[in-house]
Amino acid sequence: TRPFSAGSYWNATPLNPVLGQATIPDSDYYPLVGEGPYSSSVFLASKTDKPQEVFGLPGKPGLWELDGEQHLPSITIPRWPAGTVPASGSDGHADIVDPVDGIVHSFFQLRKDTDGRWIAGMYAWSSINGRGWGDPAHYYQGARATAVPPLAGLIRKHEVDDGREEYDHALSLSLTYNALSSDVDYLYPATSEDREWRKNSGQIPEGSLLMLPADFDVQQITSPGLRKVVNTLKRRGAYVVDRNVGTPFYIYVENGSGFNLHGPKWNNQVAKELRMVQRALRPVVAVSGWLDG
Repeated sequence: TRPFSAGSYWNATPLNPVLGQATIPDSDYYPLVGEGPYSSSVFLASKTDKPQEVFGLPGKPGLWELDGEQHLPSITIPRWPAGTVPASGSDGHADIVDPVDGIVHSFFQLRKDTDGRWIAGMYAWSSINGRGWGDPAHYYQGARATAVPPLAGLIRKHEVDDGREEYDHALSLSLTYNALSSDVDYLYPATSEDREWRKNSGQIPEGSLLMLPADFDVQQITSPGLRKVVNTLKRRGAYVVDRNVGTPFYIYVENGSGFNLHGPKWNNQVAKELRMVQRALRPVVAVSGWLDG
């Protein structure tokens, strides 16, 4: 329920952060905090789950194993939850947590083919008790562009209505082309980036930690769901883990959580408050230290 080590940047709190000047421009859509086709779900394996073989996509030389930079004929996951359902978008993300081995299995473009076989475009793995980011010996540990699994920083189902005023980990988000940097592809702790990153036109590299300034007035946020996110952005921030198309920022919420800031129809006040957050977010350029989880 709270992946990665206490010292992981996902679970540690930055002390005395210094914020830079780069901003998030407007784009085609409004900012988003929520679930959806390009978010993900987390599936918990059990000791009794059966193995599952996963193959590569049609027309490809095999399943692309990211860390080894190799195509494999297939890979067998030792325990596969029966209820695994990848996200419906073209990224097809799904993470499977196996507590027996302490492993997160992370997939990109996961789906079933016409013969009922599981196929995927990419596969990576990480330790559930690890740092949650790549390292020199294992640089690609998940199916997001920055080499992290989608569950990293994800607002989880069990956290949405837990009664707390903030989430107890940093969040994850994506930016679009006009916010992401075309000069620097990624920053530590990220170990990779989106392909064709030079098509970007902004100033913020992937891997950046974005935060709200300490004097951001939380009282101007009327949405309780957004206020909890804002409190987290002031204290822990959100890491840029991916690129999207046309959304100024997209903070990821686990699919199936029921999280919806707007309600049954579009809420202009929530949209206005999301714009406030967008215009106030800044990248962290220095900290005095870290308080672990």
